[in-house]
Amino acid sequence: MPVGVADTVHCKSAVTHKAVRIIDFKNGKLQLLDRTGQRITLGLNRIANIRVDGLAALNKAEQNLAIGQASAAGQYYPTALAGADRTWLRIWIYTRLINLHVQSGNLEQMARDYCVLAGLAPRWASKAVPNLARLGARDSDQVTMAISILQQAEGREKALLVRQCLRKVRLRLAKSLGTRQIPASVTGQGAGTGGMGGGVGRRATFDSWAFDNLQNGNWRAVLNTVKRRYSTCLPGQLPQLLYWRGRAMYIKDDVQSAMLDYLRVAIEFPVSKYAPRGLYRAGRCLLEDNQQQAAKGLFNELLDNYGQDTGQVDQELDRILQSARLLVK
Repeated sequence: MPVGVADTVHCKSAVTHKAVRIIDFKNGKLQLLDRTGQRITLGLNRIANIRVDGLAALNKAEQNLAIGQASAAGQYYPTALAGADRTWLRIWIYTRLINLHVQSGNLEQMARDYCVLAGLAPRWASKAVPNLARLGARDSDQVTMAISILQQAEGREKALLVRQCLRKVRLRLAKSLGTRQIPASVTGQGAGTGGMGGGVGRRATFDSWAFDNLQNGNWRAVLNTVKRRYSTCLPGQLPQLLYWRGRAMYIKDDVQSAMLDYLRVAIEFPVSKYAPRGLYRAGRCLLEDNQQQAAKGLFNELLDNYGQDTGQVDQELDRILQSARLLVK
C-alpha cells in the first residue's frame, strides 16, 4: 500500500475518493494513488474540494470554499501557501486564489498571483485564464493596476510561453474596460483641435492616445478612429494613420496587414518620422515569419537611410537603430 494514503478528494458528483495520496496537479488534472497503487486522474471541473493529510490551513480553506464561504477560504489559502512544500500544491492554491480574487474584485492581487502561476505552470496557466467577461462594472482603477502589473511582468519575462499567458490575461482585462472615451483634448471638443480636427487632436496627442489604447489591448478603438479620419485627413497625416493602423492590426494578430501598412509608410513617406519606425516593425514581422534574410534587408535599409546622426534628439529612434544593429550582426 502506498505510503501516506490519507488524503481525500470530494467530487461534485457526490463521489468521494478516500484514503488516497495526491501526487500531482498538472494541466488541470489531479493525480491520485489509491490503496493498491492504482493511479486515478480527475479534472479540476469535477472536483468540489480536497483534503490533504497534515495541512490544516489548506483543508480549512477547501472546506469553506465547498460551502460557499469564499471570503473565509481566501483568508486560509495564503497561510496554506506559506507552508506549501510541493509544486503541485502551490499550483493548486494559486489556481484557487486567482478565481477568488476575480470574484471579490481584487484584480491587483489576481494579477500578482497569476504572474506566479504562469511561471510555475505556463501550460496550465494558459488554460486557466480567469473568466473576466463580467468585469465591466468593476473598479476601473483595479483593472488598470492589474494591466500594469501584467504588462511589467511580460516585459521582464524571457520565456515565450509565460509571456503569452500574461498577454492573454492583460488583453482580456483591457477588453473588460470597453472602448475608452477619447478625452476632449484629443477629440477636439475642447479648445483647439490641432491639425487633425473633429475626432483627433494634435499629432503628438494622438500618438499618446493610440499608444495607451494599444498597450491595453484596445485595438478596436484605434482602428475605428483611423477609419473615421482616413478619408478626410490631409496628405501629411497619412503616414501617422497608416503607422498606427499597422500597430493596431499587429495587436489584432493580423501580422500580414500590419506589415503592409508599415511598408507603405516607409515606401510612400520616406521623410516622415514614421518611416524608420515602419521599416523596423516590418522587419520584426518578417522575423516572426522566419524570413530572416528579408528582415535583415529591411534592417540594413533602416540603418543606411536613417542611421546617420542628425543632431536631433529622438530616443525612440535611437532604440530602434540600436536594436537593428544587433539584429543584423
